[in-house]
Amino acid sequence: MSDEIKYICEDCGKEVGQVIADNKDEKLNLSYLMEMSKMLLQKYGFKRPEITPDQHILGVALDWKIQKEDGQWDEFLPLYEPQAENYETSGCTVWGTENALEILYKYLFKIEPNYSERFIAILAGITLEGGDPHTVAETIRKQGLINQELLPIPETYEEFCQPNPMEERFLAKGKKWLDDYSFRHDWVLQGKETKENRISAIKEALKYSPLGVSVSAWQEEGGVYVDGGRPNNHWCVCFGWTDNGWKIFDSYNHSIKIYSYDSEISFAKRYKLEKKTFYPEKQGNWLVDLIISFFNLIKALIK
Repeated sequence: MSDEIKYICEDCGKEVGQVIADNKDEKLNLSYLMEMSKMLLQKYGFKRPEITPDQHILGVALDWKIQKEDGQWDEFLPLYEPQAENYETSGCTVWGTENALEILYKYLFKIEPNYSERFIAILAGITLEGGDPHTVAETIRKQGLINQELLPIPETYEEFCQPNPMEERFLAKGKKWLDDYSFRHDWVLQGKETKENRISAIKEALKYSPLGVSVSAWQEEGGVYVDGGRPNNHWCVCFGWTDNGWKIFDSYNHSIKIYSYDSEISFAKRYKLEKKTFYPEKQGNWLVDLIISFFNLIKALIK
């Protein structure tokens, strides 16, 4: 490489030329070099989270109920929506988290929702540097969700970042969602598990929900994606497993991928979604209002 210009891989801190040299056993033709350079410089938007004692860890605090004993969520996959169709949003943590939640919603309530990534990206403070998945999940837990049609994906990145601050009418819609649903999440992997523990933990957690997972995107070998020795730089959904690896629903390129068991998944989250029940006193008030409205209608018709 030129002595004047050096491209640095932001994931591992090495010069791209050095990373390529470290992989000299590969077939180093021009197309391979170009693909390797592109892959190393690509920013998907995953920031390594700092897990603190107040964050829920698998099995510690939340009461979870098994949803799918086989841990396979294939039939509930949502509509594929790319995170970088016309421009890069660096919003993989938003797309991955919402995709997992939409899969879970479709399984639980037999309806396929389509929530606004733009709404959560703005509220979670996602920039072109990305964001961490815990902040995104906490934003949903505290601010709720709104339908895609209210804040769709616009033509430009500048429009995608607006309105900021968020308009009150959209915040009210998010609060209404929280009136109807309870959303929780906890960590399955914390970045320090062995390969064996990682595999068993993911398979067990998939019984409860599709998982948000960190991966190293995207190097394909023989139809399976591998980390290539690189750290995780992307967040997406794990929705099951095969003999060859994890089933991944992605927000990039082809939406479905197989990610090798030998490749690193440093972090994973599972999600819990419940529809809130009406308490008797609240339901009673609702019935009273309905009865009063009915009699007012009758009186109006008589007149």
